[in-house]
Parts: sequence; C-alpha cells; structure tokens
Amino acid sequence: MNRMAWLLLTAALAFSALPDIAHAETAFTYQGRLSTAGTAAQGSYDFQFRLFDAETAGTAVGSLQSASAVVVSGGVFSVSLDFGDGPFNSAPRWLEIEVREAGGASYTTLAPRQRIGASPFAIETMFVAPGAVDTAALQDDAVTRAKLADNSVGTFQIENNTVTSTDIRDGTIATADIGPGIYRSKADLYEVSGTGMTLLTNPQSETVGCFDPNDLPISGGCRVGLSAAYVATSVTDNHWTSTTDAASVTCNGINVHPSNPSLNPVPLQAYIICVSVPGP
Repeated sequence: MNRMAWLLLTAALAFSALPDIAHAETAFTYQGRLSTAGTAAQGSYDFQFRLFDAETAGTAVGSLQSASAVVVSGGVFSVSLDFGDGPFNSAPRWLEIEVREAGGASYTTLAPRQRIGASPFAIETMFVAPGAVDTAALQDDAVTRAKLADNSVGTFQIENNTVTSTDIRDGTIATADIGPGIYRSKADLYEVSGTGMTLLTNPQSETVGCFDPNDLPISGGCRVGLSAAYVATSVTDNHWTSTTDAASVTCNGINVHPSNPSLNPVPLQAYIICVSVPGP
C-alpha cells in the first residue's frame, strides 16, 4: 500500500446534557480526509489513534484508540475518540494516526501528527486543580449558592478568618443549618448538685462534676444554709479546659461559730452548672 496523505477537517468535543451525569462526556468526533497516490481514498479502512506530548518523538499519553472498517467516502472519514480526561491537563497534545486497508497486514503511520485544538481541552473545566482559581480570578457574585453542589464546600476548604459576620447576610443561617455541638440552647443546660454536708467542728469538702468531658462548665460553687455567718468556704475548679476529663468543682467548708461549732451545724452543698455538648 502506498503512503497516504491526509488533511484534518474538524475536531470537536461533544458534551453530554444528561442531568444525572456528574461529568461531561470525554468523547469527541474527529473528521479527516484521506488520500492515496494523490487520489481521494474510497472504501473501508482500519485506523489507530494515539496521543503524544510532542509533535515528533515524545511520549504516548493515554490509551490506544482503534476504529475498524471505517467507511471512507470521497476521502472523508469520521470517528469518535475517547481518551478519557487524564491526558487533557493543559499540556499540548498531538494526535498520531495509523491506517491500513480493512483487514490488511500492517499499518502505515501518517505524518505529521496533528495538534489537538482547544475543544477537547474543555474537558479540563471539569477538573480544576487546587489553588488554580483564587479570589482575584473571581468577579463579585460569580459564584452563587445555586452553583455549588451539596457538600462541595467543607470546613477544610475555608481558611481561618475568611468568613466574618459582615460576609453573612441577615437571616441566611438558621438553627437548622448548624450542626449539633455548635449551637446550644437552654434545654442543654443542667446542674449537678452534691448530697450536701453538715459542718460541725471539722472542715469538710464535696466535689461535683459535669457528666461528660465534652460538656461545658458554666459556673459552680457552694450553697450555705441559714447559718451562713458561721461558715468559711472556698471553691476549687478542675479540668475546665481539659478534653479528656470532666470539669468539676470542689467546695471546701469549715464551721467558724465563735462559741460552740458542734452545737451550731451549718448545711453546705457543692454544685456545678454545665451545658450538654454531643461528642465528636
């Protein structure tokens, strides 16, 4: 078979419009013109297509695409190629074509390779590299809530201090929009009280704590009975910033009646007020 010459007519990318498909189609239609010995080819031919990263030599990119028994009429042929999205990463690409008569023994490599135009590179719009688009590249209101897929933006995509109160429109965030553990209400407030103690001659202490290490301590202290003038108290708090131990309050007291503490008992009770917070 004589060496064949060919001319690229069009290379177009066909996008899918189906609403339930997450990505656009990566297939595109390639149309070319094939001639042999200066005459437009006519008949059935087998083709092989490869992508390369250079016009000559270079390295093959992506998989081999084959098309068998393609009808060539008046020298014109058309095939559908799909190299996937991997090869199209903004680097230039060239298409190498091999051809033979249908069922022939060997392929002839056509030259030169054809530069792939901009259309197939539209595949790149489906895959934006991290950091490829910064705030300077976005016009005001270019990205709206309707253009963001559910759960597409998480806390790891938002840098510290990038969203302030002035960036949030009044009424846009309701209680239902905030996950558990961030927003708490009065219903989550609870108190832990000790059984109490009766102070006589000797000092005593009582400790109470929140139910869970995740719960937030709000306040705590000692409740003294009617004879408050006859008692000295002190309060010690522990683990209020710990992430592994529950916050607690220890109430220490001693009866200071000037004449006879044993005949003038004073009731004393420790308490702590906490906010229930679900664990991680």
